[in-house]
Amino acid sequence: MLIFMDSFDHYTTAAQGEGKWTTFGATIVPGRTGNGISGSALSFPSKTLNEEYETLTMGIAYKTPGFANNPIKFTNAVLGPEFWLGHLGDGRLRFHWGVFGDGVNSSPTSWVMTANTWYYIEVTCFMTGGPPAHILASARINGAVVLTWDYTHH
Repeated sequence: MLIFMDSFDHYTTAAQGEGKWTTFGATIVPGRTGNGISGSALSFPSKTLNEEYETLTMGIAYKTPGFANNPIKFTNAVLGPEFWLGHLGDGRLRFHWGVFGDGVNSSPTSWVMTANTWYYIEVTCFMTGGPPAHILASARINGAVVLTWDYTHH
């Protein structure tokens, strides 16, 4: 089931994004095809869904000048868990899961991202709040699986 879909290539102003996203917090910049967005870890589009979903998939075209951010983040607003795909600082990626300040990281990828290169990232996450809380996740970069994680928090 498709819950939400958007592309930033047709935006010419941030106000256009503010109509679809819970918070937009980004600026319009040239993208791969058409326009794109630029944001930071504290200022990036987020979408609050009106229901809880155990499984979500998100895909983005992604290019970064450095490795100090989290390209994809899911938050279960009712139960509290957060899950994201983040950088280690050297081009490798890892998953993080946390709830109310208690968190754990997956092992990192052996695959390494290159700065200033376009990638298509797709993350699928099955997340239950528990107890016990459970995460089953995978990350694909340009169609190839680079990271999987099956974690249960007791």
